Amino acid sequence: MGHKARRLAILLGVPILATGLGAGLAQAVTTFHPGPAVGYSCAFPAVGTRPVTMSEGAAGPDSVSTGATFSLTGISGTVTFSAAVHSLLTSLGYDGVRGYGAIGITAVNATPTFSGTGTIPAAIWSPGGPATFGVTGASQGFIAGTTGPIVFSLATQFSLATEFHRTNGTWTAFGLTCTVRPAQERTFTPALPIG
Repeated sequence: MGHKARRLAILLGVPILATGLGAGLAQAVTTFHPGPAVGYSCAFPAVGTRPVTMSEGAAGPDSVSTGATFSLTGISGTVTFSAAVHSLLTSLGYDGVRGYGAIGITAVNATPTFSGTGTIPAAIWSPGGPATFGVTGASQGFIAGTTGPIVFSLATQFSLATEFHRTNGTWTAFGLTCTVRPAQERTFTPALPIG
């Protein structure tokens, strides 16, 4: 398993695991991930739309047959707020986040069949510097297309059902909706062969 996939979780280093890869698949498991962290713009409570970066990985089969059903499992990622965004949230009394949701994966030459929601373990941040949180344990199902590779990419938009923690100990519900910024490389490697 690649070192990038091993560090795809908020503050916890949650590993990428593969289970239930579906019928008609090879036994080997491949880890899929995009390149450098991908930039998104997200709407925040009281501070408007701000830039964030995220990385993500997933486990899946190393090949599939035409028309086979398969899954990507252990879909987990890390969302990072810049020091500037973190400072703004701190000034408003926010120092953490929790929730659930998934950062979707799209596919060329495969049809989606289901999407399982992941969790956002509670993360409480110390003041200063960037702040991170993780989205762990999501899954997605697909049906393989015809001959040729299946190419996965991060979705252009995602929403998370988050609650922000305040320094007074309370939680405030505020969902994050994020849209990819221009000129981002969202494509996962490697491609998944059909054959």
